[in-house]
Amino acid sequence: MRAFRYRLAPVLKRAERLEQSLQVELARLHEALRQETRRGERLHLLHGRLQERLRTLQRDELDLPRLRALRGETESVEQFLQEAARTREEIASRLAATRQELLEAVQARQVLAHHRDMLAQRHHREQMAGENRLLDELSTTRFANSSPPPRSSS
Repeated sequence: MRAFRYRLAPVLKRAERLEQSLQVELARLHEALRQETRRGERLHLLHGRLQERLRTLQRDELDLPRLRALRGETESVEQFLQEAARTREEIASRLAATRQELLEAVQARQVLAHHRDMLAQRHHREQMAGENRLLDELSTTRFANSSPPPRSSS
């Protein structure tokens, strides 16, 4: 029986590698988004604390240098918050694009794998049919050689 050989095996292998690399990239982007979200949450907490301290200082004291410094810190944190939001949006858009690429890569690999499986099944059926033909020929020639001589009528 002749072994099955898929001629597009290198293309299928390349499609599998692309799919795997996109899965790794997707996981990396998920982790980056998670970290950026945690960073944003910490900045929101810090911003809330600074706002509370600013309100307390404005109510209780009139220490202008401290108020200015605290306002400067608050503005810096607000800029960091905006930057974090932009970064999260960029990561989310890259994540969506990578998901789409991965989906297309999976579909391409599945088409190739299905094609390979169909050709392998056809190859197997053809091999089995060839073996059955050989067995039929063998049994036919064996039966023809082993048949008893015709009886004479007396």
